[in-house]
Amino acid sequence: MKDKQDAFDKYLAKGKPCYFSRFVASPTESIRQIHAAGGLAILAHPPYLMKEWNEAELDGVVAGLKAEGLDGIEVHYSTHSPSQTQFIAGLAAKHGLAVSGGSDFHGETQGGRSGQTVELGAGIGGNLRIPYAVLEALKKRRVQRGP
Repeated sequence: MKDKQDAFDKYLAKGKPCYFSRFVASPTESIRQIHAAGGLAILAHPPYLMKEWNEAELDGVVAGLKAEGLDGIEVHYSTHSPSQTQFIAGLAAKHGLAVSGGSDFHGETQGGRSGQTVELGAGIGGNLRIPYAVLEALKKRRVQRGP
């Protein structure tokens, strides 16, 4: 194999020997399965749920997911603008959701995200700083949720 793409094209693409169609669960089923596995259901990078940033629409989506058992929302993320981060933090507070964050590292070492390197735990170009208190609060929330 020349590279990962060559392997994908030869074995994993649709119609190839190792292709397997994806199972797509509803948000409600996903939340249920995460809870059954003992985890917290967190909405990752919420701005990407919409084609264009719309605060009212996002608030409605979050309210609906909260009613289904959503535990938290990703506030700290490399590509969130400062105003998005502030708004999403406000949504977390408004809906009683835990705050989370992540670098969204998928193993890329160079040019992974739109030509930008995503660093494990540090985001794009090291621009991500997640307070340790976020982890502590998530652990506390997990204990409160119970088995």
